[in-house]
Amino acid sequence: RSPFAATYPRAKLKERNCPMEVFAAGLESEPGEKANPVAAAVALLEHISLAAHLTRSVTRELVRRADLIIVMEFIHYGQLLRLFRKARRKVLRLGDFYQALAREIWDPYGGTQADFEFCFRLIRRYCDNLVGALTTN
Repeated sequence: RSPFAATYPRAKLKERNCPMEVFAAGLESEPGEKANPVAAAVALLEHISLAAHLTRSVTRELVRRADLIIVMEFIHYGQLLRLFRKARRKVLRLGDFYQALAREIWDPYGGTQADFEFCFRLIRRYCDNLVGALTTN
């Protein structure tokens, strides 16, 4: 999820000439791994390449530099704040950018291509709302 959720809005922000840095980092990821092959294939259906993506872990320095930190699930919100208490005001769930009730974005890892496609449709919709919120004057 995270590689797509970083790469997709990065492309949308670039289209709007908005110079924001967007990157993915995980609480439990092993640094240096490529994107899941199913995720990469589904992202290509959306014209998004994850070929350059390598995982990295959340660090104190990344949290300090970030103006906004987006997580996928409420459990990630809690984990992040336990590790980095000072980040409280800059952490939101991506589902908070849904126009109805905030939704969790479940992890399709280990699932089918259809599971990834559904997940990425949600991410795309929420990221479109996020990019709109970030670029509206």
